[in-house]
Amino acid sequence: NTSPTPITFSGNPGIGTAKAVMVTPNPDGSFDISFSFVVENTGDEPLTSVQLTDDLTAFYNATDLVVTDISSTGGNLNYNSSFDGQSDTNLLTGTDTLAVGESKTLTILLDDVELTGTTRSLTNTAVASATSPDGTPVSDTSDAGTDTDSEDDGPTNNGDPTVVPF
Repeated sequence: NTSPTPITFSGNPGIGTAKAVMVTPNPDGSFDISFSFVVENTGDEPLTSVQLTDDLTAFYNATDLVVTDISSTGGNLNYNSSFDGQSDTNLLTGTDTLAVGESKTLTILLDDVELTGTTRSLTNTAVASATSPDGTPVSDTSDAGTDTDSEDDGPTNNGDPTVVPF
């Protein structure tokens, strides 16, 4: 028999994300809130169209946050300058890629934010998503801190919210 035997390889795409916070009180009673995001390719295929979404509605409701208070302060992911955390929750432009095992970061700052009520802490999560070469979508809800898999059991089952204390 000279007929070739077809062999099908299936990949196992995966993505993990983590979100850490640093809150710095200012002398005037306001706070600088710095969020650091880590996105990691935890699968065995490269990923494209990497996106991070973050809904900041709770911050708008509990503080005097306005869109001009939000800025990117570092990292190697392409920040979406239209991000406002409310009508546009996409932190990235959607053009980033992640090689197998690669991780990238983004840091944003909420500058001089003042509380408007009695809230003393907020919780927040981000969601990372991307696409594998065959079009398979992958996503993960952020784990608190900087480790995309703090429990060492696969990143997609963590999803611990990041607590923002004031």
